[in-house]
Amino acid sequence: ADLARGGERPALVDGEVVLTYRQLGERGDRLAATLRGPRRLAMVHLDRRIADVVAYLAALAAGHAVLVAPPQERPAAALARCWAPAIQIVDGSLVHHSDVPDTELHPDLGLLLSTSGTTASMPTPRPSPTCWS
Repeated sequence: ADLARGGERPALVDGEVVLTYRQLGERGDRLAATLRGPRRLAMVHLDRRIADVVAYLAALAAGHAVLVAPPQERPAAALARCWAPAIQIVDGSLVHHSDVPDTELHPDLGLLLSTSGTTASMPTPRPSPTCWS
């Protein structure tokens, strides 16, 4: 992966654990290999942990559109009900939903970010992959 070009420089720090760009790339590649297949919506529960960042990068590397979910159970469950992701990754572990039918994703969809708000709805901006290319 492109991350490996960073070599042994620190990429992520979590307490006493320091992950280099090479290690981050290797971990991401391993998880991405398990996610290969048709392009689907993958919900990643994202907290400030190395496993969550690896899962996020792996889902993108595998070509999936990513729905970022907060680590709190209640908002994440609401997002899952609303968007019905075919793949969920929690604590760096993969969970597939076989009962979710495949839906065609817009080719420009790369990332769904839920914003907090004061209304009962969950606004979800939808940037395309070209936004960060």
